[in-house]
Amino acid sequence: MSNWFSPLLFLLAASAEEDLRRQIEFFKAENEMLLARVPKKRIFLSNDERERLLKLRVVEPVYCVWLAASRLYR
Repeated sequence: MSNWFSPLLFLLAASAEEDLRRQIEFFKAENEMLLARVPKKRIFLSNDERERLLKLRVVEPVYCVWLAASRLYR
């Protein structure tokens, strides 16, 4: 790689990382505000909502249980 390309690539990667960091902070704040409005009871998700979360490939113990259960009922 040429000498000018490497710093340019680093600059682009760093700016994208900063944008992602800002988005995550925004979503955390938004989530916190929305959770404050929800009653403190359990919230049950519909099957469609569970499928939507499973498609995001988030690995959490609850989601693994949902995935196992969804495979059993197919």
